[in-house]
Amino acid sequence: MKKLIFTALLLAAGTLSFTENLKEKVCVVREEFSDDSKDWIKKNAEYLRQQGFVKESKRMEKIDGNTFGSGFVYVAPDGTNYIVTNRHVVSSCEKASVQFEQEDGSYKTYSNLKVLASDRDLDLALLSFPEGEKPFARGMSISSLAVSDGEEVWSAGFPGLGAEPSWQLGKGTVTNATTRIKALIDPSITTLIQHSAPVDSGNSGGPLLRKNSKGSYEVVGVNTWKINLRQSTNISMPVSSLKKFIEKATSVPAPQSLEKRIDAFVKELKEDEVSCSKIEKFLSKNYVEKSGAKTFVYVMRNSSTADYLYTAISYEEYPLSGFYSALAVDIKNKLTKDGFAKNCEIAQPQKQDNGSYSVDFSSGKTSYYMLWSQQIEAEGSSWCIDSIGEGKYAETDEQKKKQKEEAKKAKKKAKESKKKDSKKNH
Repeated sequence: MKKLIFTALLLAAGTLSFTENLKEKVCVVREEFSDDSKDWIKKNAEYLRQQGFVKESKRMEKIDGNTFGSGFVYVAPDGTNYIVTNRHVVSSCEKASVQFEQEDGSYKTYSNLKVLASDRDLDLALLSFPEGEKPFARGMSISSLAVSDGEEVWSAGFPGLGAEPSWQLGKGTVTNATTRIKALIDPSITTLIQHSAPVDSGNSGGPLLRKNSKGSYEVVGVNTWKINLRQSTNISMPVSSLKKFIEKATSVPAPQSLEKRIDAFVKELKEDEVSCSKIEKFLSKNYVEKSGAKTFVYVMRNSSTADYLYTAISYEEYPLSGFYSALAVDIKNKLTKDGFAKNCEIAQPQKQDNGSYSVDFSSGKTSYYMLWSQQIEAEGSSWCIDSIGEGKYAETDEQKKKQKEEAKKAKKKAKESKKKDSKKNH
């Protein structure tokens, strides 16, 4: 669980080298919302308000184009242009815009960039320009060497000043080149860079830089978090993880077996200590958008203290993240109750007309169905959960109605049986 002391550097609404203008390659990143997305935000904000979650409702309203982060240009060997940023900067949208500050203080804006790939663990995202657009001949230089303790580094980006992005280039030192913070990321995936170069809200996704022997800046990390309760303690994703992410994101993804994906999901549920953050990686964005708000309200009202805090902190970081967390908590609690996941049998996946697959899980008299569909992530084409429900999967409304009636009859019969047994014992 991410602790309250860690802050993602997304904002709600130094001296430059003579040989290099970083503003030409470091930008402001803003989400772009379609009318449907704006309606979704408004609808969920209103729902939360009706349920008594006023503070959360206001937090939801703020994501409608009023937040921004930072990013930087990466140009692939074939000349294709990309923007690197943090996943949480663009987690609510499929497209984004980027702005580059000009010498006169105005901004050059590029719109309609696609969120090409993202990685939940690394909190990285890669944006691609519309097909054919290559406005940059060169991007930021990506370092081939890791940083060392005590090394001088610079943070670059557009933290907010008066609720507007304001350029900031600041110098600091690497205070721990390989820090391990389980609350942020499993150390087996990557270590992190801890440094004292200044970062503030709005710096998310901006580069952490060093100067090479020629005096030019090169990227050694991506600024992602700061620690609130300590002085000048900021956290960046290292360049080694960034390079692996870019390589995966720009390669042709290999299709993943549905059976292997389901096995991986069940394996997580069979762990003695189930990780909700790992369950989140199996959830489709469609599922989160469709069921996240209602599940969030349910979890906040009915969960344990640990589950409540996990969900509340995720929501405070970003509302959509809170919805992911709520669904993961709900699935964990349902499918681990009475050892269900450890003993369940999995039926053969059944293909549906829309290309998704229904999968039934059962143990004793308890059963759940799940719908799985494919979505693209940085690690390739992943099968993700689109919905989950009690009982066997029924494709038509008529079948669903019949199943509900049969479930009611079964419950009524069970109650009557208990009453009879109680009278006999008496």
